[in-house]
Amino acid sequence: MVVRRVVMKTDIHVLYLNLSDDDVQGVCRVLSDAGIRCIPLRASTREEFVTALESTLFDLVFSDERVPGLTGLEALTLVRERHPHLPFIFITSSPSHELAVEAMKSGATDSVSKQNIHRLVPAVERALQRTRIRQELSDLFESAPVGMVWFNPAGLVSRVNQTGLHMLRTAREAVIGKPLSDLFTEPGTAKEILQKVRQQENVTCAEAWLQCPDATMRHVFVQTTLFCQDKQLVSACCWIRDAAEPDEASQPLKARETEVRQIQTMEAIGRFAGGIAHDFSNILTEVLGYGRIVLDGLSGQSPLRDDVEKIIRAAEKASRITKQMMTLTRQQSVQTAPVDLNIVIQNLDKLLRRVLGDNIQLVTELASDLKPVPMDASWPEQVIMNLVLNARDMMPKGGTLTLETSNVALDAEFCRKHAGLSPGVHVLLSAQDSGLGTDPSVLEHMFEPFYLSRDGDQGNGLGLSTLYGIVQQCHGFIEARSPRGKGTEIRLYLPIAQTATVFAPATKPATLSGTELILLVEDEEAVLHLAARQLRSLGYTVVEARNGNHALRLCKEYAQPFHLVVSDVVMPQMDGFELVRQLRQANPDLRALFISGFPISRSEFIPDGKRDDLLMKPFTNSQLAQKLRQLLGPGVSRGRNL
Repeated sequence: MVVRRVVMKTDIHVLYLNLSDDDVQGVCRVLSDAGIRCIPLRASTREEFVTALESTLFDLVFSDERVPGLTGLEALTLVRERHPHLPFIFITSSPSHELAVEAMKSGATDSVSKQNIHRLVPAVERALQRTRIRQELSDLFESAPVGMVWFNPAGLVSRVNQTGLHMLRTAREAVIGKPLSDLFTEPGTAKEILQKVRQQENVTCAEAWLQCPDATMRHVFVQTTLFCQDKQLVSACCWIRDAAEPDEASQPLKARETEVRQIQTMEAIGRFAGGIAHDFSNILTEVLGYGRIVLDGLSGQSPLRDDVEKIIRAAEKASRITKQMMTLTRQQSVQTAPVDLNIVIQNLDKLLRRVLGDNIQLVTELASDLKPVPMDASWPEQVIMNLVLNARDMMPKGGTLTLETSNVALDAEFCRKHAGLSPGVHVLLSAQDSGLGTDPSVLEHMFEPFYLSRDGDQGNGLGLSTLYGIVQQCHGFIEARSPRGKGTEIRLYLPIAQTATVFAPATKPATLSGTELILLVEDEEAVLHLAARQLRSLGYTVVEARNGNHALRLCKEYAQPFHLVVSDVVMPQMDGFELVRQLRQANPDLRALFISGFPISRSEFIPDGKRDDLLMKPFTNSQLAQKLRQLLGPGVSRGRNL
């Protein structure tokens, strides 16, 4: 097994609130293994905590949920009052989801239980990345070539950049906290801006005159950008440009800021979705597993057979939804292979026409020399189907959908304006419908899960969000465009594969049974018993372990070495990767099948094709059996195939 994490090679100053010496040492050790060296300072009381916050600059705060003299949430409030953007992570003794949700609602950056302390590394990496992005945006804000004035719904200025101060010919202290009306010569200008902003309408390009303290006036163009949360206005930014300058000056900056904001939004949604998907995956594994066992035990004439099959189909449908939710996290382990999107579209042609119905015409314009793109085996059909379903919803009265593929060469200027792209040849996949188009305010949220338009009559479910997650994992870019009255177009820019050889899918083993000795490790009792029952029905000898430490004790008790270990990844005290690492010290040839209901990133785990593999929950009996035979080699002709 090869375990690889992203090594950041950085030093960070951390304030530890009411964590024991053992906890602090454990946290430092976990982060040190990932290349993050902590320079710690501990505080055990409210007074020590407040003094540290006011006297020292920190990169992170780690806090227990209970602190002498205040609660963890009160400590979070103290931090937010003094340092609004300082990352604050709870390290709790309880793995309670309710506590984690409450902490996130209160403004915490993340919440990690001590039982799952390995989750701290990606949480810290995300927090430090957000800090870097925030600093980059702050630098971008200050150095922008246009004046930028931030103000709240009451019309009071909260921030202004250097260009804005230069235009006003004044100091920052003379502007912060003052009414927006003080900036303009005509009293009605600020009033009109605020009126539109409060109605959640943007000012596009209004002429105005700035009032400078030296009694001079400056002719400018003004436009605004709104920032809303839960459909409520939080703040707005006023973009001010000299009337003599070209209008295009502010566009790249605004586009970049919008892209970064969308990335941050989808990252937060992905973390939340991944946690939910993990819990549902365990439940669905039980439903599918026991459902298959019951179905296999019924005769072909049983009146219950149809009911059980419906239960299994419903569970499989729920399983597909959890897999979509995992795609939102953009962290699951994937195995990419070159894919020809033209072939995928052609193979799906009949199905797509049935899905669209008689009142929508499908037109395909496919490049004859299309380059292959690297994708996981489960992605291509998802991408095409989600594009088609979205287009169908955009044309309730019928119309035309055009699917187009082409090779495009992206230059440095284009990539600078579109986050995530690198110059070079890409594949462009476009879906253009002939509907009425999409409002710009809806386009901004189009890739968010279950987003409803302002009228509440249009929702996108998980389809476009899944599409967004797939494109991000392909290191591509996705955008939605809609010139008024000309329909909606979704464009996917995907990097081409380094090799043109299209990989063939793995062949199904000749038999799914076996007689080998297997160590099964799973902390979820119901899943442990189910998997053991499945494996024994195939002829395997199974030894069950409740966690990593239990598994290590069992290995010492057994004189005969295990042929393979099937282990959950996320377990208390010791995760599956660490367990297998320790087991291989005594048995280097041990094979391992890791199972997980939580997204596993490629930076955390890269499977060794000869000794390791990964199976995501929920899985079927057949999927489990096939993975084992692929790792162990050809099986014997005993047991029962699924």
